[in-house]
Amino acid sequence: MHGSAEVTAGARHWKHLSRWIAIGIVSGALGCNTCTRRAQESPRDDACRAACAALVTKGCDRDGLQESDQTRCVERCVDDGAKHARAECESQRLDYLGCVSTADFDCKVADCSAGTCISTGAGLRACQALHTTWRQCLEPCLHVGVVKTGSKNEPQIDYEYVRAGCAECPQNLERGAPPGSPCEVGKVCDQVCCSCEQGPGRYLARVCIEGACASRPAACAAAASPCGRSSP
Repeated sequence: MHGSAEVTAGARHWKHLSRWIAIGIVSGALGCNTCTRRAQESPRDDACRAACAALVTKGCDRDGLQESDQTRCVERCVDDGAKHARAECESQRLDYLGCVSTADFDCKVADCSAGTCISTGAGLRACQALHTTWRQCLEPCLHVGVVKTGSKNEPQIDYEYVRAGCAECPQNLERGAPPGSPCEVGKVCDQVCCSCEQGPGRYLARVCIEGACASRPAACAAAASPCGRSSP
């Protein structure tokens, strides 16, 4: 009987000990996950939090600019940064966000949510130069799918360009007449993929030069590319 009591007490002790071990394992896992999330945070996340906090605490009495909008603003800011990561403009963006976090914010002219105001620069007059520098850097990666057509003389060139952003060149380009085929306008020729002179931007081109469809090197060098700020 005495031995049975000892076994029961020992079993009860082991049951409690096992419970605490399990709690410790779960707590440790949660703590580890938290550490992992923090380790994955980047200066971009910190910059977004600071910039958003600066706008939502200015006392603007408007939806999207309240303190309760902080999380939504940060998510928009971080997502925008990830979306344009290929543009290689992060240093310009961080400079701009740093300005936003300390600059005056004009609630009267900022008819936008905090995330949108940061993206457009609305109400942030002191940061306009840095905002322009950042957007100019992004320009080759924007306006995906926008078509630009035109022609010029000496030599006679007709072209069609399609903005392709900063993704890799598509594998399936639109087919048309092959290089050397007779043409009057570029849109009847094979489409080729070209790279912008600066940055990772790309565009798709169909070019007719002096009545013949151009090869890829000739098409990409034929006319002003659609990579600059003046492009659509």
